[in-house]
Amino acid sequence: PHVTLMKKLELADYEPGSDSGNLRYYPKGRLIKSLLEEFVTKKAIENGAMEVETPIMYDFNHPAFASYLKRFPARHYVIKSDDKEFFLRFSACFGQFLIKKDAQISYRQLPLKMYELTRYSFRREKSGELVGLKRLRSFTMPDMHTLCRNIEDAKKEYSAQFKLCLSCLKEIGFDMEDFETAIRFTEDFWKQNKDFILSLVKLVKKPVLIEMWDYRYAYFDPKFEFNFVDALGKASALSTVQIDHENAERYEITYTDEDGKKKYPLILHCSPSGAIERNIYALLEKAHIDQQNKKVPQLPLWLSPTQV
Repeated sequence: PHVTLMKKLELADYEPGSDSGNLRYYPKGRLIKSLLEEFVTKKAIENGAMEVETPIMYDFNHPAFASYLKRFPARHYVIKSDDKEFFLRFSACFGQFLIKKDAQISYRQLPLKMYELTRYSFRREKSGELVGLKRLRSFTMPDMHTLCRNIEDAKKEYSAQFKLCLSCLKEIGFDMEDFETAIRFTEDFWKQNKDFILSLVKLVKKPVLIEMWDYRYAYFDPKFEFNFVDALGKASALSTVQIDHENAERYEITYTDEDGKKKYPLILHCSPSGAIERNIYALLEKAHIDQQNKKVPQLPLWLSPTQV
């Protein structure tokens, strides 16, 4: 339904002159998108993040990337320059991690937060998987990374960012009934941090999907997602926060502790809203669902462009 609405409302459309999954935005669509971009960026900065800007392409043969890409494979756009192959980023992790690697960081500066609104991130999804604003090959991702001293500090920051994500989606125009929560973690994390997980569930105030792993198959433990469920009953992830246990060492990111020794921090990955395009998709789907339920379908007032 949202594809029909995005065209009917003259927000966005497919661009036949580009690759599939790269959309064009008409004036009203660009206005909505820019308002969301500004809003989420403001929320991240108010949360203490420093805004940065990083390249959109990276060398496949960089030692840190080679290891990371094997651990977290993705479908890439590949471009050549001179005799090197580069991939277009799918997140702001690469650039922010390299900035942190080169920085002199003290324990007094932690938690240290950096943020970038990646216009654009790229993921070369299969043609059959591309659906309007829901799944694209180029998308805009608000991406914040936080360095934390230890697991206790990471859990405090995780709880704060969980609340940030709830606040962000609420102010965009979603109710708790519009999305479902999933929290994923290893059995070891559960045994050591049961009260912490339960405190997150209590914030949601409704049933939560729990997925427990035997071992940490990726770099994160735990990870949560707020998932919007559309008119067809399909779920799509919006906000997320993850605790990263691997990439500080992989990228040689360190801080100097109070004993004068270099140590590896934990890293929180946070997207307060999820991809901007996916938020527009979810708002359009919500309007369609409201119409089906005999409610007046409308976008939130602050995101409703008027026609002059």
